[in-house]
Amino acid sequence: MRNIIKNVKYSGNVPPNSNYRDSDNTTLGFSEIQRKVAEKLRQEVNSYINSMVNDLKKI
Repeated sequence: MRNIIKNVKYSGNVPPNSNYRDSDNTTLGFSEIQRKVAEKLRQEVNSYINSMVNDLKKI
């Protein structure tokens, strides 16, 4: 998962209402974006794992 996060790059403009802007509406730096992407991936992976565990419990 760490390698996936390090390879994330965004080359376009960040939309004004994006999660990748801070409270002053300025674009977040690379490390802040990396942290947000890592958290989002972690939550997604955990939800998949929880879903699989629940499916296995039903069997």
